[in-house]
Amino acid sequence: MDHFPVFSHLLKPIISVKRLNDVPYDNKGFLGFDKRAGFEGDELTKGLFVGNGALLRRKPSVYASLIQSW
Repeated sequence: MDHFPVFSHLLKPIISVKRLNDVPYDNKGFLGFDKRAGFEGDELTKGLFVGNGALLRRKPSVYASLIQSW
């Protein structure tokens, strides 16, 4: 229902999020970006989304940059 005006921005302060540049976007599309950026499937699916921290080999800011760019 995007035709109704949204006034929630008046009730909550706007939070500024710093843009991270560890993983730049390559402009080659959404599908396969993780592989092109050098991330393995298990590292992301089981490490980030399931919560198996043993598979995470990089700093948290690198994963945040991947998600921002992706």
